[in-house]
Amino acid sequence: RHLPWTIPPWSRQMSQRRPSDVGRTEDRGLQVIPGSPPRASTVQVPRQSPSAEEVLLRVQAAALTATDVQLCQGTLPGWGQSGAFVPGIFFTGKVLSLGKFVHGLRVGELVLGLRPPEADCSGGCYCETLCAHYSVLIPLEGLVETKFQPTTILAHVPPMISALLCVASQLRLQPTQALLLLAPRLEEAIFILQRLVISESWCGPLYLVLLTGELREENLEHHPMLQPLLGEGSTSTLLQNVRCFSVEDRLEGRRGASTTTVLQQLLAEVQAHTGGVGVDAILALDMDLSPEERAFDAAGDIDAACVALEPAPRQRSLLRSLIGALALGGRLVTSSGKMEMSPDDAQQLWAKECSISFFNPHCMPLSMLRHGELLHAATEVCSQIVSGELCVADSEVAQFYLFDQFQQALDAASHKLSGVRKYSSTASGAQLVTLLL
Repeated sequence: RHLPWTIPPWSRQMSQRRPSDVGRTEDRGLQVIPGSPPRASTVQVPRQSPSAEEVLLRVQAAALTATDVQLCQGTLPGWGQSGAFVPGIFFTGKVLSLGKFVHGLRVGELVLGLRPPEADCSGGCYCETLCAHYSVLIPLEGLVETKFQPTTILAHVPPMISALLCVASQLRLQPTQALLLLAPRLEEAIFILQRLVISESWCGPLYLVLLTGELREENLEHHPMLQPLLGEGSTSTLLQNVRCFSVEDRLEGRRGASTTTVLQQLLAEVQAHTGGVGVDAILALDMDLSPEERAFDAAGDIDAACVALEPAPRQRSLLRSLIGALALGGRLVTSSGKMEMSPDDAQQLWAKECSISFFNPHCMPLSMLRHGELLHAATEVCSQIVSGELCVADSEVAQFYLFDQFQQALDAASHKLSGVRKYSSTASGAQLVTLLL
């Protein structure tokens, strides 16, 4: 069940339980009432006793993922909490005690765990101690031996799992298929790019389109999340077959041009580069595919209002342009729930035998039915970090104290905190956030 990681000599020192843990019946937990802004408070959570198949853990750090942020803000349709709850899914901690049927773990061992939030107050991992089933725990000794901090590894595992599932389950790229990847910023696409770089069965071509930020092909080779994967003096076959486009660069000096117009022009360039055939797959990350609303201001003028309400030719939507850029039998994958398809869009999809599917990165961490799949993905990601197939970067992680700086951590994860740039090598701030206990 566990990965074959060796136990370093220094780990024996962790087997002693803290004196403060003996006899305690309550521990602190972070309770959140969803809203905008969310209201967080420290509460006393009864300490649980592990059952025969459970492990009592002292939480050392927890990841603040995009799923946690949206749950706290109450902006996750279909999954939101109606009342106060303890958030948190991914955590690292030390073993305090073991159930009588638990083998392969020992008191004091450092582990990484997954705990989906539940409706009750003790649901998530934002608390000092918790009980977890032994099957959701992964020993961390092998990862610590890679000379990375456990908090850094913890912050990288959730987005790496999301990228693995997206590439393996949604894109399913064949060796020579063309992929068009659209994202607001490079941060949203970097873990997908990592997964594509280490792919042995796919080598491009890749068309990378970003809404903001300057991007060149040579800049990808020096990115801290990609450079270690390439090795010294070597260049990935994928990076040799990538073409980069920036909407922000195209908008400079063009007054009156909209983002949608520039995007449509870039899509036409990509399609022309394929010889008019189109791309086999499009991955649109966090892109609003709903049609633009028709705005008017009649200002009390009845005639002007009547003219504005008359049927008018509908502008070509971004969704229609994406469908037009697909090759025969192509597929469009989007992570945005904001999409509206017209009958004409559906007819064009039907004519080209194309398909549209949704990738929801929040679905698997919150779904009990897919929890086993999530555990397998976490184990594979941890194995690849140990072997060096995947890399992590300390510079991409911001750390906050759970009970004292939770609101600042939420702001950092939402890219609203001024000056958060110092936590990241990217220009837009820290994408990965961990909470320390």
